[in-house]
Amino acid sequence: MDHALVKLAQEISWNKIELKFSDLFSERGRPSIPIRKMAGMLLLKEMFNESDESIVERWIENAYLQYFTGEDFFQIKGPFDPSQFIHFRKRIGKKGLEFLLGQSVSLHPKAKTQDEVQINTTV
Repeated sequence: MDHALVKLAQEISWNKIELKFSDLFSERGRPSIPIRKMAGMLLLKEMFNESDESIVERWIENAYLQYFTGEDFFQIKGPFDPSQFIHFRKRIGKKGLEFLLGQSVSLHPKAKTQDEVQINTTV
């Protein structure tokens, strides 16, 4: 596929992201939302400057957003309640957010040469 989000999804080291955050999730109890999905949604939210609620709504309507977060088939329901963003941001903390957003920025040398890259690390 020749779409920017498909290409970006293939360039991002999702394994590196999952390894970074896997220790923050328990093996017991209710299964967590996959790290790839949460991290991907957070990256999309920042890339498109969307609110927690609006990126979930867009995700339902857009196969490319779904592919970016690891879906193989088109989904007609939201991936999770938007309040899950709050829990994920708290879990990974400010440094985790910086790491995650840095993975995306590192793929674009032009972005690295900008004087400033703004990252919303509100937890």
